[in-house]
Amino acid sequence: MSLLIHRFVSDRVARPSAIGWQLLLVAAAAGGLGGVGFAVDSAVGIERKLGHALASGAVHSGFLAMGWVLAFQGRAGWAGPAMREASALIVASVASRLSPAGAIAYLFVPLVVARDAAGWPTRLERIGWRWPREGRACRRLDDTWRRSPTTSAPMP
Repeated sequence: MSLLIHRFVSDRVARPSAIGWQLLLVAAAAGGLGGVGFAVDSAVGIERKLGHALASGAVHSGFLAMGWVLAFQGRAGWAGPAMREASALIVASVASRLSPAGAIAYLFVPLVVARDAAGWPTRLERIGWRWPREGRACRRLDDTWRRSPTTSAPMP
């Protein structure tokens, strides 16, 4: 019985090949949606270039989703936040192309990211999602910067 021989690991890290396949899946989805956007843009010929906005949002959403895959180290759970944030980013991209006031939709994307990241604080701690546990760490960095020889003038 192999269950009794090996130690139980509840939170295994995926193999690098599994992470690579997930990254390839995200890249293929982003590239496919970007291709659809460019195809719509060239076929329809609308002057607002909504297809270009869709393609731009898709590519940037792919970068965001790849970040979630890497932050989770290929473990399950990254797809939900990645899809929500990708949707918000694509909507913001298309809305900004429709109207100059639509660019305000980009302000909601960081809120969606923060909402999703707040649900996974232990998994995202190692990529810097939380503040340092000791306030002294921030003060030390600040003091080091103030005494740095590269600064032109001392800071108050």
